[in-house]
Amino acid sequence: MFDITAETKKVREDMEKQGYVLTEEEYQIILEYTIRKSDRCGKGRDYVPLLLEDEIKNYYFRNTVTAISLINMAVA
Repeated sequence: MFDITAETKKVREDMEKQGYVLTEEEYQIILEYTIRKSDRCGKGRDYVPLLLEDEIKNYYFRNTVTAISLINMAVA
């Protein structure tokens, strides 16, 4: 039987080892978004752990771009 909680927890632990550290609130938001996205794509819950890794990376990327944009606007 597929256990989404165990699988997503392992993904989070692996990503944190790579430096992608999230608060519990951030993680829950990303996880909920990932589940909705997987459902919309028709992939099912088995796809969530695979997609979660990319969504965590995307979250960091978006925050980095936003921070750089804010710095550039402040300097300009």
